[in-house]
Amino acid sequence: EVLEDLFWAHGGVEELDFDDEFAEHMAIVRRQFRKHAVSEREIREVHAGEPEYFENEGEKRRAPVILLGPTKAGRIVAVPLEPTHRNGVWRPVTAYEANAHDRGRYKEKRR
Repeated sequence: EVLEDLFWAHGGVEELDFDDEFAEHMAIVRRQFRKHAVSEREIREVHAGEPEYFENEGEKRRAPVILLGPTKAGRIVAVPLEPTHRNGVWRPVTAYEANAHDRGRYKEKRR
């Protein structure tokens, strides 16, 4: 499976690395799209809570993995991740409120 290969090569998602590029990107898309109004705190809540991981389907995706799960407030958030040069450390590329497809995938995997 693709996810298993990615995690074997780069390590599981043990730590998230938020950089200035991510902060700048989120500031821009947050103004354009309400669904992108996701804070770093919410992303950390999802990661620390009950996350599930999915392959980011589609060709030539910068972020091959999607972190998906609920915030403490119960909102389901999707966070595409790319590996860093450090094993087990992944970098969020963007974040958005999950659509119906993503929410369904999350609930199905939690069964």
